[in-house]
Amino acid sequence: MTTLSPGGTRTEFSAKARGQMDPSLEKAKMPVEPVARAGLEGLARGKAVVVPGVMYRAMTWITRCLPDSVVVRLAGSVMGRNQ
Repeated sequence: MTTLSPGGTRTEFSAKARGQMDPSLEKAKMPVEPVARAGLEGLARGKAVVVPGVMYRAMTWITRCLPDSVVVRLAGSVMGRNQ
């Protein structure tokens, strides 16, 4: 079993949610094809967790170092929710 944690991905869902999210984040989203390819390659290699993209791997590492309250606040600002 492999867990795919892609971060922002350009999908139909993201297109519909665009009105709620910060438009400047569109540049950071990954296309569907490389995300799916990374997931399938990770599964074939027996990896437990796959985080596609250098930027998202770095963000995953950084959020592990931050207090949960900061991570929640950052996630809220990304999703367009003011706290």
